[in-house]
Amino acid sequence: MKYVSVTVWKHSESIDWAKMQEMLSENMKKPDTPVGTTVRWFDIDEYTHGSVLTFASLEAFENHKSKLEANRKESSDDLGITLVHKHDGLIRAEGTRS
Repeated sequence: MKYVSVTVWKHSESIDWAKMQEMLSENMKKPDTPVGTTVRWFDIDEYTHGSVLTFASLEAFENHKSKLEANRKESSDDLGITLVHKHDGLIRAEGTRS
């Protein structure tokens, strides 16, 4: 069963989405990023973005959790962003239209 981590982040300056995409693309190339992980960042307003991380399983999330928390702390310290909300949980229902 897939596992999801949803967060909301407040930025001290307006969001530079080109820079955000570049950073995300680089992070996804790291060898310690679990296979099957997806990340989607979305805008809430000029200074706030949301994040949806999907892991292939609870085990994949648990194995990556300490690295994820370290990355979140580093982002907060280095990029001037603050974690406003976080929720983790198993995906219980899902729909896709092809």
